[in-house]
Amino acid sequence: MATRTTTYPLASTTAATASLPTATTPKMRQYKDFLTPSMHRRFTNASLAMLAVCYVEAAFMSSASLIWRFLPIGMTGVRTLLLFLPVLAVFVIRLSRHHIGERNTTSGLETAFQLITSKSAWLSLGWYLFSAYFFGEVFIWSKGAKGHLGWVDEGRSYERPRLNENPTLLRTLFGVLAVAQTAVHWYFDYDGVTVSGQAESSAQSPDVLDAPLPEVSILTLSDRALPLLKWCFQGTILSIATIGFVYFVFVRRFAWESAYWIGSTVVTLPYNSGPPGLTHAAGLIWQAFSSSLLLLLLWETSNAVFTFYISQPPTKKGYPLTGAIKDTSGVAIARSEDPNGSLLAGLKSKKELPKSFALWELYLICTSFPSRRKSLFKDVERAQSSTWQQVSGICLAELEGVRTRIQIALAPANGEAKLAEAELQRRQYESLVSSQQQQQSYGLPKIANKGVAVDPRVAIRPPAGTGSTAGNIAKSVGQHRGAQSPLSPIAKKLAMKAKQLGYDRALTAEQRAQLSPQGAAARVNGVFMSVLRSPVGIPFRQPLARISQVAVFGVPNSHCINILHAVRSLTALVLASKTEDDYGQVSRDIPVIIRTFTATINDIQSFLAQLTPSWTDVDFDPQNPASRKVESIDEVTIEIKRGLEQILMEFGEYAPTMGLTRMDMRLAKEAVGKGMGSEMMKVR
Repeated sequence: MATRTTTYPLASTTAATASLPTATTPKMRQYKDFLTPSMHRRFTNASLAMLAVCYVEAAFMSSASLIWRFLPIGMTGVRTLLLFLPVLAVFVIRLSRHHIGERNTTSGLETAFQLITSKSAWLSLGWYLFSAYFFGEVFIWSKGAKGHLGWVDEGRSYERPRLNENPTLLRTLFGVLAVAQTAVHWYFDYDGVTVSGQAESSAQSPDVLDAPLPEVSILTLSDRALPLLKWCFQGTILSIATIGFVYFVFVRRFAWESAYWIGSTVVTLPYNSGPPGLTHAAGLIWQAFSSSLLLLLLWETSNAVFTFYISQPPTKKGYPLTGAIKDTSGVAIARSEDPNGSLLAGLKSKKELPKSFALWELYLICTSFPSRRKSLFKDVERAQSSTWQQVSGICLAELEGVRTRIQIALAPANGEAKLAEAELQRRQYESLVSSQQQQQSYGLPKIANKGVAVDPRVAIRPPAGTGSTAGNIAKSVGQHRGAQSPLSPIAKKLAMKAKQLGYDRALTAEQRAQLSPQGAAARVNGVFMSVLRSPVGIPFRQPLARISQVAVFGVPNSHCINILHAVRSLTALVLASKTEDDYGQVSRDIPVIIRTFTATINDIQSFLAQLTPSWTDVDFDPQNPASRKVESIDEVTIEIKRGLEQILMEFGEYAPTMGLTRMDMRLAKEAVGKGMGSEMMKVR
């Protein structure tokens, strides 16, 4: 029986992949089938944690005795469930707007424009308003008539019942807090999921393979408890200080009319004669302070807990999501039929969340799970290409994306230069043509030379003597338009004397310079720069760091963490291939990897060196090289250099046999040696 051999293309080859033979692979589950249950578990854990927080706040709101206050079976339990609805509103916001990576814009004004024009951003305001309203109703219901927060204020014995204004003030306070919390949510980008970018140690004991990763406990949030409480306390003080002005100046009449209209449908009220005024001021101040603090704590804790669980690694019981799940004794309790196929499906996903988590899982596999990493090299029979070729191609695509974005960012500058050069050439051509036409016009014959004036067929002679007087006057003034008048020298002298006597003596040289067009432009520029340097100008600034981050990491969210995971994963796979790649397929792709790493480093450094800062970047110092340093970009560049250096150290001696030229090696060594203090320059 004939034996069929199959060859596999390089990672950069895509056109030939369709010609590979199709192999039978196990039934593959999509990556979302693993990620969705994981997200459900995280949501459940976050909900359970927030139920505990709601229980504490419900016990604090209770006015019952100490025993009944902490008894879950009773009004405290009911109040706990009711308080959980505002928490669910916050979770809805986070689920609908969460994204991987930091928000990436060139200025604060651009960020504000994106938020204002975003439908989901305004929906988050609506959910916060609902959360504040429901919390307020639970708080007012908990205090009731004992806290003087009922619908009707009975007043004294001789007074008629009237609508109570105290709960109206509290409801207004909760609405103001909702608007403020939404602004804080937008400003600090609570929707961003922070993924760990720290390089984890890949050193595993040879005797212990695929040991489960330790799970992070929720108790680690205790370090943030004190700062969070301080933040909520400051927000409460600020809200109490401003609610009086906001309520009595802007919304009192409207809030009162709305409360009266709603209250009249519930209870019988006397004629609406306007707000009667607040009562029990001391108790109202304490209620406003305590309720504001509890509401802010509920919101901030909900966001912190949700962020903690949603940013956990893509693991289950310490093992990768797509891999086998083992118990404490090492026995597999759950196994995927095609784990590498599911991982590839996540890496190829068009959606941001599955792709980011798949790259994160790939990084964990390459650095912490040796046996699973070996399967990436052994899985060669796939429909399109081997698992290694697909994984390496996806990782290199992240670096190619960086280079493409840099080229696009530099294109407008090159385009403007080309347009300016074309405009200059056009003007030179027009000047040349006009000069040639002017020279040609000098040789045209005058119309008077053709005898038109004496031709009876064209002109009729006037009677004799009629034009002598007019002719003499015309000759005395000038015979053609634009001729110099005899009076013009006298007029010029008078104008010069008037200017010397008036303008020059009335204004100093400095004042005349200020009134000139150049002086007016300088004053306008000075005003603009003063505004930009002030706090008012912060949203209008376009710092060099933000412009460069947009170009390197993309928009609307930064791809920095994806690039880091791709570089670290690819580096770990290449280094491990020396002992784990039984088919030798990685060695054929090492030249492509080295060239891509080198080109990416050079493109990033060249881009930062030639990027022109915006005129709004008032903090940029051309004389200081540190002004062009961007921390996040330097982190990516250093990581690429580190990976390239490790690859060269391992495979540098095999460069000629792998197809690497001396030029490739020299460029790679120079790229690694820039600012690294590396020993790579010693590698032959």
